[in-house]
Amino acid sequence: MLFSATVWSHRFSEVRVEAADCSVKVSVTYDAPASAYKSRLASMIHYRFKARARFASGVKAAGPVFSSSKPGAQSHTFSFDTSGEGCWAREKQALVAMDVEGCRGEGCTVEPFK
Repeated sequence: MLFSATVWSHRFSEVRVEAADCSVKVSVTYDAPASAYKSRLASMIHYRFKARARFASGVKAAGPVFSSSKPGAQSHTFSFDTSGEGCWAREKQALVAMDVEGCRGEGCTVEPFK
C-alpha cells in the first residue's frame, strides 16, 4: 500500500503487511535524503523513528524505535504478536493508515503516538 508521510525530511512511501498465525509483519519503505545527513555535529546525523499500522477494525500494530544514520532508500520491518489481544492477526484486516513519529539526534526520545 502506498502512503505518504514526511518526518525530519525522510519520506515514507510504502507499507507491506503480512499475517501469519498470531503475528503481523509490517515493512515500511522510506527515503533518507543526503541533505539530512550533513552536519558538523556527528550526533545530529542520527535519526530515530517508530511506525504504527492502523486497521479498519480499530486494532493497531506498533513497532519498536529504529534508527537511520545514512542517506538513501531504506526499509524497516517489524513483527507484532497479537496473541495477547485475541490473536486478531488470524482475521482478515484492512489497513487504513500508517503513523510515523521521529526525532533527530543520538539518544533523542521519539514522542508517543497521538
